[in-house]
Amino acid sequence: MSVSGFFEITSYKRLLREALLARKAISSRYTFQRMAESCGVQKTYLSRALGEAKVHLSADTLHAAAQFLAFSADEREYLILLAEEERSTHPPRRRELSDKIELLRRKYRKSESAIASTEVVREESSGLQEYYLDPLLQIVHMFMTIPGYQKEPDRVRKELRLTRRKFGDIIARLLRLGILRTGEKEGAYQAQKLSMHLSADSPLVQPYRTLLRLKASQRMQELPGESLYSFSVIFSCDSAARKLIQDDFLKFLKTVEKRVKDSKPSEVHQMNFDLLPWSRAGDE
Repeated sequence: MSVSGFFEITSYKRLLREALLARKAISSRYTFQRMAESCGVQKTYLSRALGEAKVHLSADTLHAAAQFLAFSADEREYLILLAEEERSTHPPRRRELSDKIELLRRKYRKSESAIASTEVVREESSGLQEYYLDPLLQIVHMFMTIPGYQKEPDRVRKELRLTRRKFGDIIARLLRLGILRTGEKEGAYQAQKLSMHLSADSPLVQPYRTLLRLKASQRMQELPGESLYSFSVIFSCDSAARKLIQDDFLKFLKTVEKRVKDSKPSEVHQMNFDLLPWSRAGDE
């Protein structure tokens, strides 16, 4: 079960069943009997509680189940919130619980939670502000993941139509940041950090997006029509459909990650996806 998928399950009973099945597929120690023993209840009672709408597990039992299944702090909190919401009969409290549940879901609808191999960069500790505020650094970095360009870096300069001075400055900065290292052959370079992702709550996110899209727009003007695929659409739907679209995109990111991993680097590409509200209701 993926992290983002975990937080889209709306029933605490289903969540426990699916989490147990997911762990059982990895290790034989995760059995229904052992989970019941860890919770201090009979297997038959646990089976009833997870299968019947009117039978619920206590908070202590839920905590024990979360420990047995090695849930993270957020996962345990999400499980308990779901259970409390399901048991609550007081509408104001149900709304409050629902709001807390939605906050956790939003946290795990971010791109970095969907990409398994990515390193989430915290710029305050990494010193990588300049990497995300100059799109050319990231573009040159990606070129240096391709063997042919590693051996002949001047090809990158020519592809990007950069002066020798500008290109030399970019290489020097990438070396200083530890993103590139010098290769075995003189004048060759090799990428060190391959999968990095700026945290969605970083103050650099907005300027980074703006600068990268400006660079993409400039590049699109230069490309012949047959070299470019672009799609934009404005549509109307409800908030539930919007969330489903975002979930579908996170699943798509996993597919993209696998496609990239399974391929041999030979070209550099950029992919953009924007899902943003124009109506005021979309801000809620």
